[in-house]
Amino acid sequence: MTTPRVACCHATSAGASWSQKHFRARFEQSSLAQALTDLDLRLTAVNGAMCDLLGRTSEELLGMHVDELAHPTCPPSRAQELLHDPSTHDLEYERVYERPDGTPVPARLIASLLADDEGRPHSIASFVVDLSAQRQAESALKERELFFRALLERASDIAVVNAPDGTVLYANATVVQFGFAPEDVLGSAGFDFVHPEDRQDVQDAFVRVQESPETPVSLVYRHRHAEGGFRWVESWISNKIDEPAIGGIVVNLRDVTARVEASLALRESEERYRAIVETAQEGIWVASPQGRTTYVNQKVADMTGCTFEELYTRGPTDLFGPDEGSALLPRLGDAEFQGTEEYELRYPHPDGRERWFRATSSPLTDATGAYVARLTMLSDITEMKHSEAVLRGRALHDELTGLANRTLLHDRISQAVERHQGDAAATVTVMAFDVDGFALVNESFGHAAGDELLVQLAKRVQRCARPGETVARGGGDEFVVLTENVPADDCMELAERVMTALREPFDVQGHEVRITVSGGVATSSDDCATTELLGAAGAAMHAAKRRGAGNVEVFDPGRTGEARARFELSVDLAKALDQDVLELHYQPIVELSTGRLLGVEALARWRHPDKGSISPEVFVSVAEQCGLACQLDRWVLQRATADLARLRTLDLVAEDVYVSVNISALHLTQGDLQAAVDEAVWMSGLPATCVALEVTETAVIGDPEEAAAILQGIVAKGFSVSLDDFGTGYSGLSRLQALPVARLKIDRRFVGNVTTEADDLAICASVVDLCRAMGVLAIAEGVETNEQLDLLQRLDCHAAQGYLWSKPLSLPDLSQVLSSSGEQFDVQAPARADTPARAAGSRATREHGLMLLLRLHREGASLRTIAAALNSQDYRTPRGTRWHPSSVASVIADHAYPDLWKRTAR
Repeated sequence: MTTPRVACCHATSAGASWSQKHFRARFEQSSLAQALTDLDLRLTAVNGAMCDLLGRTSEELLGMHVDELAHPTCPPSRAQELLHDPSTHDLEYERVYERPDGTPVPARLIASLLADDEGRPHSIASFVVDLSAQRQAESALKERELFFRALLERASDIAVVNAPDGTVLYANATVVQFGFAPEDVLGSAGFDFVHPEDRQDVQDAFVRVQESPETPVSLVYRHRHAEGGFRWVESWISNKIDEPAIGGIVVNLRDVTARVEASLALRESEERYRAIVETAQEGIWVASPQGRTTYVNQKVADMTGCTFEELYTRGPTDLFGPDEGSALLPRLGDAEFQGTEEYELRYPHPDGRERWFRATSSPLTDATGAYVARLTMLSDITEMKHSEAVLRGRALHDELTGLANRTLLHDRISQAVERHQGDAAATVTVMAFDVDGFALVNESFGHAAGDELLVQLAKRVQRCARPGETVARGGGDEFVVLTENVPADDCMELAERVMTALREPFDVQGHEVRITVSGGVATSSDDCATTELLGAAGAAMHAAKRRGAGNVEVFDPGRTGEARARFELSVDLAKALDQDVLELHYQPIVELSTGRLLGVEALARWRHPDKGSISPEVFVSVAEQCGLACQLDRWVLQRATADLARLRTLDLVAEDVYVSVNISALHLTQGDLQAAVDEAVWMSGLPATCVALEVTETAVIGDPEEAAAILQGIVAKGFSVSLDDFGTGYSGLSRLQALPVARLKIDRRFVGNVTTEADDLAICASVVDLCRAMGVLAIAEGVETNEQLDLLQRLDCHAAQGYLWSKPLSLPDLSQVLSSSGEQFDVQAPARADTPARAAGSRATREHGLMLLLRLHREGASLRTIAAALNSQDYRTPRGTRWHPSSVASVIADHAYPDLWKRTAR
């Protein structure tokens, strides 16, 4: 221990006076006991810590000789040795003090000789360290050592005495651990109990202890058990031949099978994990707090384009450049306090191109808990950064039309409202226009024609707008015009001008196309929010549509009660989302062949403080109209994944159980869906495989190419996609085969009548058969009776959900159900259900178009598409009537399930 030199106390300069005061303050405030004595070893100054140590006041101590404070057993102080040996500046030794109550106080002293400016000694400074706690600990340790030594002497280890040739002369009773009695082994050859592969090592050990009797040998080998097999033992072999009481070689044995097997398993595990680390697809980099690389795997070398020698010798500043390196070094040094963190690093690759790495970094500690290194997982996100740059360029404008998109529109409205706050005469007006029956254009001419029409629509709306007005694409076939400080009559004139311009025919791929649009106009005062204004315009537009195609409606709270109610509801919904007062209920999805829980569907619920329970159909529609759909989806994703993670933590669901979340059509193509699902699983810690996104047929049919691209990217990360509300729509799976759909949900309106309506049973059968042909899992919705369950099982439907097993439940109720059911639901229908009766007419043959019908079905065409194809080629049903989706479904069901029907006479 190094003691700081104490300054002389007699200096008279102003600086020295300050130094003396500073020294005095530090002396008094020090928690370490300190004292000054004259050269005769009488105390001239003590601090408070010294008084506490000796149990005396400073008045009592000053003037006392240090030996007066010593315990009677303690020799005189050695401090004066400093005066006899000028080369000795510091002296360290131990002594025992005595408090007034007789309590001994062991202490370590560090004494230093103080001298004036001319080198003449004038006093001795001492630092005193209390060793009481250390001595008590040493005493306790010694007592424990004696205690454990006593235990060891009475330990139950096996003890065997052998002759020099290995013959057993003695064995204690504990050989029973190996299934032997002492008399079983006496006189036998001890080496015969050793595994043949270890026998030579044991014999060599016997030779060594005979050649060096004073040196015992420790050895681990395998020892035979009386019941067969071998056990690992740790042995200590000692030569006691010359001791008359023993007269042999003593072998003490302890069974260490569990330890050795655990060590072997650990070694195998270490080798396995080392192989995993070396072949990992992420870069693994371990660095010291000073930034020195202590380990990197091959992936880091591949990512950086550096050799291992470069990685181990170059520091962060050299590797990542001065800017990134200087920011990285403090992270390494402070990692113990920062904990796990994630950040991005720009890397100048040797090939001349810039790369981006995502680093997830965590502190590493040793066995004592001390921070020793930083473990960093590196991923190359260069392509993602490039994609982000491209997306940022497109973030504010619609890619198809070039108009402002919804994000930019929100920003423009917010700025306009903010500019006119406090001005009662100022107004902000939003006009929303929606094409009537736009889906018919896509169905008639294809989506490419629909896109071309949207581009022409955008140009016409722009030509109608005046300078300074914003024209945006609100999503799908909706266009929005934003204007400021325009009188109401002029707004209506602009709206009529837009609608008139759009009534003129369009030339789309050589076809003349005529359309009408419906419009809604909303004007705000200075206290209206962006979402309120858009919601009001949307509500007015929908009110216009209810009056019929080609109408325009002005939002007027006094005249449009329903629109006002939806507007107010949109404001309340925005508040409910911000305040996190919505709830999620969950309905189990059950495997019909086993009753096993496959997943749960998350269903949003809203209990309004004044209006009570609001139907999901109502508030979801409001969310889509007022721009809250993406926010609602994000809330559901985060809450649903957090709840499933909670169920997994409580061990109430298996690791492969997923949560299914319904996604808005707007969010699919106009929002940040990829980022939303990534954020949800990151926050919850769930794997992506535990999340399924449910999209409707109508959500993807508007722009299937864009929807497919988005969903393909999501599925590539491990998420799955379900197609909801599938039935007799226009598309069929042939139109949707580019979508990465894993599951298809049969709409409840067909399942509900499956036991009574032959057409609905035929539709369910044809959909299940189509799923089988396309490699998609079929899930039936709305199952409520055992009869429905029986028919779905006979159709080999994969899974189902409905009130037969459970209504949608809150998380606590779901937890209770799962706790009692053990994730197993009853799928045993008590009695076989009767199928709906149908006329026993003649069956379809080639002359009715059977081959074309079945081919189109195998290709994934919808029932409506198949019927239209048959009718276009003048095929008729066996009854001589035109084909209809239900008659197509019946033929498919006849061929897929020939024994399903209960037939009646025509």
